[in-house]
Amino acid sequence: MVVPQPVTENNNGAINVSVEHPTTDPANITYFATDSDGNTTTGTITVAAGGPSNATIDLSGFASADDDITIHVVGPATTGANDLSASSSVFQARTTFTVSEDGDVSTTETNLDGSLYWIGQEVEVNLTGTGVVPGETIDIRSVESRNSGNPSTTGQARSVKVGAGQTIVIDTDRLRGEGFYVLRAPNGSFLGPNGGAFGTSTGSAMTEFEVLTQDLTTDFAEDEANDNEKIDVDVSSLRSQFNVEVSGTLNGNDLDEEELENIFDDAGATGLGDGDDDTALITGVEDGDASFVGNFTDVDGGDYSFDFAVEDSTAEDSASINVSELGDGELSLDQNVYTEQQGDVANITVQFEGDSDGGSLIIGDEDDVGYQANVSIDADGEDEVAILFNTYAAGSSGNGSVVRLANPSQTDASISLSDQTTISDVLADGDYSLSVSSSSSFSDTLDSPDTLGTLVIEQRSEPTQQLWTASDSTVDDIVSAANDDDEDVFAELTSQIEDNNVTQTGTVAEGDQVIHQIGADGLSGLLDKEDTDDATAALRGALNNSTGIGGGISGDTSLNLRVQQTDDSTTANQDPVELQDNITGNMTVFANATTDNIYVVYDIDDTVAADGDEFDARFRVQDQRLLSPSDSDREELSNSELRNEYYQSVTSTFSVEERDFEFDQDPFNVSNAEGQVVSGTSNVAPGTEVNVNIRSDSGTSPSFVKTVESVRVTTDGTWEAEFDFSDTNVNDEYTVTVRQSGLSDNPSVDGTVVDAVEESANFAVSELNPQDVTATVGDALTITATVENTGDAEATQTVEFRVGGDAVASQDVTLGAGNSTTVEFADVDTSGLEAGDYEHGVFTDDDEETATLTLEAADDGSDGSDGSDGSDGSDGSDGSDGSDGSDGSDGSDGSDGSDGETEDGTPGFGALVALVALIAAALLATRRNE
Repeated sequence: MVVPQPVTENNNGAINVSVEHPTTDPANITYFATDSDGNTTTGTITVAAGGPSNATIDLSGFASADDDITIHVVGPATTGANDLSASSSVFQARTTFTVSEDGDVSTTETNLDGSLYWIGQEVEVNLTGTGVVPGETIDIRSVESRNSGNPSTTGQARSVKVGAGQTIVIDTDRLRGEGFYVLRAPNGSFLGPNGGAFGTSTGSAMTEFEVLTQDLTTDFAEDEANDNEKIDVDVSSLRSQFNVEVSGTLNGNDLDEEELENIFDDAGATGLGDGDDDTALITGVEDGDASFVGNFTDVDGGDYSFDFAVEDSTAEDSASINVSELGDGELSLDQNVYTEQQGDVANITVQFEGDSDGGSLIIGDEDDVGYQANVSIDADGEDEVAILFNTYAAGSSGNGSVVRLANPSQTDASISLSDQTTISDVLADGDYSLSVSSSSSFSDTLDSPDTLGTLVIEQRSEPTQQLWTASDSTVDDIVSAANDDDEDVFAELTSQIEDNNVTQTGTVAEGDQVIHQIGADGLSGLLDKEDTDDATAALRGALNNSTGIGGGISGDTSLNLRVQQTDDSTTANQDPVELQDNITGNMTVFANATTDNIYVVYDIDDTVAADGDEFDARFRVQDQRLLSPSDSDREELSNSELRNEYYQSVTSTFSVEERDFEFDQDPFNVSNAEGQVVSGTSNVAPGTEVNVNIRSDSGTSPSFVKTVESVRVTTDGTWEAEFDFSDTNVNDEYTVTVRQSGLSDNPSVDGTVVDAVEESANFAVSELNPQDVTATVGDALTITATVENTGDAEATQTVEFRVGGDAVASQDVTLGAGNSTTVEFADVDTSGLEAGDYEHGVFTDDDEETATLTLEAADDGSDGSDGSDGSDGSDGSDGSDGSDGSDGSDGSDGSDGSDGETEDGTPGFGALVALVALIAAALLATRRNE
């Protein structure tokens, strides 16, 4: 008798046994089971005719983990062929096994091929249909070598028995470590690939599975926490998802199951339910940062240490964190120092820790800086409350809210300004203390704050202005981002600038958008006064109120935007055109409080501006509270003097042009080939997209229509569209039209299909160096130039350096279409040339660049005067007294001494000159023959 499968606590109610017996009739057999302690249970099973026979016995409530169980089966004595034993008494057989713990099987498979398992996992494999029967032994073998990718030699790792359900259980922790494994039947054959049957031999494809060691690293995102915090746990593992058993200690004492469940409640931790009260299970743990969360809210303070072990593998790691108790609770600030400019809005975030749920914020100290604002805060369960403090409105009433919530629609918190010091002007620059505490008493908060911070208020700077232009579609994208809560309008604007769809300009084409970027810190409080989140409405209000500097300046508003025609472009005897009324009625405004920039956007077509007009765009700050003129100046200065003294303005100029698209050719002919480019220029905003359409003229057969959409105008004002004309015929006529141009009449040009022009090279010469130059005969010159192939085919040409029309040096240059190189002719000898002016330059077959070379005689030519010493030979005339007189004729040789003047003083060597001339002539003849 055999028990062909592992027995665990959770399957001991249906243990399959296989009984070998000779009977040909069914028979009832009695079984006895005995455990390690000598306890016995008994029952009856029926075996079918013909052995071996499979039966099921029930040991539930008897067998438990780690028990060694012995089973005996006993049959009645019979005679003849039905005898169950070899004796005349009773039939008896026995087997012994050990019961293991529950839950060891990690996964059940019907096809192992290509699977990956982690050491520690137990895998149940169903081998139905593979050709094995219960009770047979299956070898698990490791792959040790391969041939053509298939296992060629294997080594024994472990043997397992096939159970009654034709299953085996593979305990990966009892194999030979990491590697690939295969299954071998008793007949020596291997399990075939893709869940096939046994019958495969080595060297062939077969079912393989891989076993790896799982790694595990666990870390808390912070080393410390308080008892009101949740901290992420970062997990790193080769395995993407798995379950983790966690146990832990606090100050060395074990945490119980309930404590673990509370700490990891956000991760869904649950007790194991197995009597182990110091371990919890977290399911679905994933590799990555913030895989799950540790919740330390309301826990005891101390040092926590946790052990994390993967449920079905050998991977494990530990992580520690120190938790401090906050006590009754305190208030703190999210930063120590806040900095803003006069008139801006400061965002002050108060944090609530521990049990605190309310408190006080005091801005300033009246005794120290002459201003103090007392703010009461009710957190209503929020961990932090963001408060906006308007430095423009501070100390006043009627200038907007001094304090308000930064995100009122997203918080349950509330705040109120209990009282503040009244001041007449905008809050002065300087340092203002920020005192917070959980106390509702302002005096206690000021005397004993939980946290003390600083608000630094700096002086405002003068406004700046930049002018940009953009297409309608680009502005539509920016406006769309502003209207989408999930997008950042300023990120979109920055992206459009980086993509050159919004460009700085001094010229705007009709139909394009104008963007005034006004850099003006200290204005966010003034705009906030308008009590609206709509930046357009806020700026419109500031442009139309009456809070400019007083003193008789009637009607001056806080801010002023004037766009006025320049004197030079204004028609004689006419008033200059002004656009501000058109602009304020049609503008869209974006205000970035972080960068202190205001963007005013409008379509130039929404104004009365016309082609040829030029405008000065002036932005001016006029607000009396921001500018704070002195009382004496109000009384003594005239209106114009007050404006000149206090108003802050910036002016930029732009002109308006008629919208224009032009073609690079007229007519625009193309060849009957692919890759034909139609191109042109435009003065519209870069990023503008048009469609280029080509339609054959009437009478063309076959007719054709070709369109390239979304053709973009680039930053240099060019555009191009590529077409395939390979399906057209020479002499086909057509019209090219730029559509969606923004013009009432879309620009067009005629064209004709012509024969494809053979590609050719053109070597152009430029950047000759040196240009006009003066040198001394005998100097060695180095000449460089740039040679560029401006044609459309690669070629090789001989590039020459010529002096006086003669080539004195050359080199072969190969260039692809559009490529260029620098040629150099080094150490060109000038000693063979005479003093004078020469044309010198670099020449190709297609082009040349020349300049003047001036050669001067060498300074040491004056040494030729030494040759005059030859005149001493004239003394030979005295030789008439004797034969020595013949020496006189030698004296005439003295005149040859003048040759010394030639040798030392003129640029030439006689025979050397002739030799150089012959070489130059030979080179010239050779080049002409070529």
